[in-house]
Amino acid sequence: MKTRQLLLALTLATSASAMANDKVVLKIGHFLPALSTMHNDVLVPWCQDLNTESKGRIECQLYPSNQLGGTAGQLIDQVRNGVADIVWTAPGYSPGRFKIIEALETPFLLPNVRVGNKVAWEFFEKYAKDTEFKQFKVLSIQSDGGVTFHSNKPLNEVEDLKNNKLRTPTRLASQVIQALGGAAISIAPSQVAESISKGVVDGAMGAWEVVPPTKLDEVTKYHVMPVAGEPFPTVTVLALVMNQKKYDSLSDLKFQEKQCAFEI
Repeated sequence: MKTRQLLLALTLATSASAMANDKVVLKIGHFLPALSTMHNDVLVPWCQDLNTESKGRIECQLYPSNQLGGTAGQLIDQVRNGVADIVWTAPGYSPGRFKIIEALETPFLLPNVRVGNKVAWEFFEKYAKDTEFKQFKVLSIQSDGGVTFHSNKPLNEVEDLKNNKLRTPTRLASQVIQALGGAAISIAPSQVAESISKGVVDGAMGAWEVVPPTKLDEVTKYHVMPVAGEPFPTVTVLALVMNQKKYDSLSDLKFQEKQCAFEI
């Protein structure tokens, strides 16, 4: 187990007057299964905290695996349009739309997740908050644990990546595998394991925390880890994003930022 830090900007200290108002139900969507770490160890406890601290006024309805419809790349539009109140997604799933925050996915840039999460939040506040994210209320920006290679073909040397067809999560991850001689294939996270088992792709690029929930460990044989202390080939930036109008509708609640630790 290791502890990761995540900055969640929506914790609250409720005023006495807020208790008299109607109950609020927050619809929260994301792309991973309900058995994932993000769902069970982050979103569920966070929703429980919101409910407790609001004395039952705020409740959450969680929709894992894109249960609100659409694809992972469409989650950002679902929260913008009010289909969901909050979504957890990767801005990079919408290629070319969030080019500022995408800079954090530059190959071999972030050395580890602790540094990555801190840098990601500070970079977001300085460069992206009032530009490409100005129409949203962003609750957290984080990096994943580092994107690496998972394949059914042996990966002992860099040259072994040549002619590997790998599912890639983002535009920069696609550029990495293409630069190394492989082929980048865009596939929804929920369809990765099936695509590998059917031979559509040889494997996938992804962080270790998505391996169990997407069943990558069941359909691939070879996995790459960087030398201890060295950065991963790239990362995926992830964001917990709230509909701005929904956030504004809770103006009688006093929100504060809080550093939350969780284990994976």
